[in-house]
Amino acid sequence: MTTPDHYEAAGTRARAVLGDSADTVTDAIDRYARAVAVELALHDVWASLGCHALATGESHGAIVVAHPLLDSMRRAAQAAHRMGEPLGLVKVARSNLHPNRTPDRKDNVRDRKPASNRRHLTIANDK
Repeated sequence: MTTPDHYEAAGTRARAVLGDSADTVTDAIDRYARAVAVELALHDVWASLGCHALATGESHGAIVVAHPLLDSMRRAAQAAHRMGEPLGLVKVARSNLHPNRTPDRKDNVRDRKPASNRRHLTIANDK
C-alpha cells in the first residue's frame, strides 16, 4: 500500500487547485487527502489481488458475490467526493464555484440554442 504517497499527492493537488486560499482550509484539505489516500490504497489492494469483480462468499459456501473491495472502493470514492466538493476539487463543484469559467467543457451554456429551436420528442400514443 502506498497510502503516504497518495496522501501527499492528493494534498499537493488540492493546494495547487485552491492556490492562495489553501491556507485557510488546511483541515479540510487534510480530510480530503486522507479520503483520497484511502480510496487509492483500496484500489491498489484490489489491483494486487487481480481486479476480480466476483468472489466466493465465505459465510454461504459456494455462493458467488460481488467482491467486497468493490463496495469499499465505492464508499471511499463517495467519501473523497464529499470531502472535495466543498473545496471545489470535484469537477461539478468547480464549475459551480466559477460558473463563467468552464475550461473542461467544450460548449458553454450561453452558446446553446434556445429551447424553442430544439427538437422535441413526441410519444407515439399522443394525438
